[in-house]
Amino acid sequence: MHDFDHTDFELPDLLQEKEDAKISVIIPSFKEEALGGVIAKTGELVNAGLIDEILMVEGSTLNGEIDYETIRVAAEAALDSLEDFDTFKVIHQSLPEICALLETNVTHGKGDALYKGVACSQGDILVFLDADIMNIEERFARGLVGPILSFEEILFSKAYYHRPKFKMRGKTIFGGRVTRLYMLPILKILCRVYNVLEGLEDFTYPLSGEVALTREVFESLAMPHHYGIEIAMLIEIYEKFGYETFSQVDLREHIHHHRSDKALAEMVEQITRALFWFVRENFYLDFGEEMRRRSIIDLYRSRAFEGLKTVDDFKRIEAYRRSLARGLKTLHEFEMRLHPPFAKRQTMKNAGASFTNVQSSSLIRSRASSRNVEGCAGR
Repeated sequence: MHDFDHTDFELPDLLQEKEDAKISVIIPSFKEEALGGVIAKTGELVNAGLIDEILMVEGSTLNGEIDYETIRVAAEAALDSLEDFDTFKVIHQSLPEICALLETNVTHGKGDALYKGVACSQGDILVFLDADIMNIEERFARGLVGPILSFEEILFSKAYYHRPKFKMRGKTIFGGRVTRLYMLPILKILCRVYNVLEGLEDFTYPLSGEVALTREVFESLAMPHHYGIEIAMLIEIYEKFGYETFSQVDLREHIHHHRSDKALAEMVEQITRALFWFVRENFYLDFGEEMRRRSIIDLYRSRAFEGLKTVDDFKRIEAYRRSLARGLKTLHEFEMRLHPPFAKRQTMKNAGASFTNVQSSSLIRSRASSRNVEGCAGR
């Protein structure tokens, strides 16, 4: 795997390397307060000519209704920052036209948002950015596309960064709890003890949501609907394209709103099922079986303490151990819900043109200049 710093890739050099390639940034949104900033800072690279389009996938409501406040924030940011407003698109996950095209009724979940976003985009290179990055800068998108534009053999790049400590309920907490106390220990166990996914333990931040990859690679992947999307991409690309096509890029510091320990324990359980389902399907190792399940739970407990930084991390490790146990115990009855690879359908590269003016996109275009989206729902 190749390791870079974002400063390895300067904008003038990338503009030369880009040539005729199109680059799309796709931002799944669920009412994140930082959304406007993510769009504005990414818009700097649109104006500079590196990024060709920004596509926000609005998924803030589960009943199919459009959250106009989220769209207003996004539209204002785009209108203020982009020289060409037509480079900005908004779709909603439950748009009937998109669901019909993709033959799916799934209308929520991050994996579903990315899948539909790609279907409506036109880029040869795809960049996924989370919408909750509070300290977003242009280095995020620039750093991620840098390896793919600069090196022919690199097909996928993933961000890593420093997660600063923060205060929650009066306590000092170090960031990256799930990565530090769960994901990295588990990957090391799988790689070094069970000899599967060898090399993936080299990723500094395997669960980061900021990635870039070629369209060809994405179209070959089966996408989970919900949690597990990050680890699923790693495993599938590893299996289909090889470890040497990976890169990771240091984006320095990453700040976002932090979830509670309870929410993260629930996330660990969901990630467990996704990770070990892929391991079972690809490597024929069933960690749902009692002996193997007990073995990896014991190994996890001893390995996880390598990431310990505070007294409260003891409690988190125990909570994650219970989540690991629950996830593995229910693995035998778990079946991953996957969107099929685009490569098994007709290619979706030009599908975005069909959705430029559908529903929410047409609404924000007609209303954004007046900064008023009230009353749009009835139109």
